[in-house]
Amino acid sequence: MSRVMIFLDGAYLLKGIEELMGQGWRLDYQGFVEYLTKKHELGRELCRTYFYNAWLRQSDDAARYAQQQKFISYLRRLSYFELRDGRLAGAWPNVRQKGVDVRIALDMVRMAYEGNYDVAILVSGDSDLVEAVKAVKDNGKHVELWYFDTPNARTADELHNACDVRNPITREWLASREHKR
Repeated sequence: MSRVMIFLDGAYLLKGIEELMGQGWRLDYQGFVEYLTKKHELGRELCRTYFYNAWLRQSDDAARYAQQQKFISYLRRLSYFELRDGRLAGAWPNVRQKGVDVRIALDMVRMAYEGNYDVAILVSGDSDLVEAVKAVKDNGKHVELWYFDTPNARTADELHNACDVRNPITREWLASREHKR
């Protein structure tokens, strides 16, 4: 049985979903995780999913912050699902995420070397993760990339090439995973 850990770059995932499906469309995250885990073979077990993001501050935009808090509460109720926080730098609305890619890279590498998983599923597009992917593979683990190929949620060629398996996230594929609330 292959043990699977999923590493989701939250900003990348949310931006790609919004670009493909429009604002307000909701993904069934539990179904998404279950599908990713069992995509290629039945003998796989999900150990845990990590969702990395830098969250809005209440002072940035009170209405968006309140909406975001509902989303965070939803994610916290999911099984085997952990939130990993980065931070925002700058003044609203010109903010940038800080620390998210580093947290993804460190967790992927550390957990690979601790033997916590056999397969890493990465949903990201950032070339900053290439060296982490290579380190994970050097430890005998497999890395599967799920990616968008859209103008605003592009995937770096270097990351695409570094991973063992590559799977595009398309509009049609997402449409079959809509979350009805």
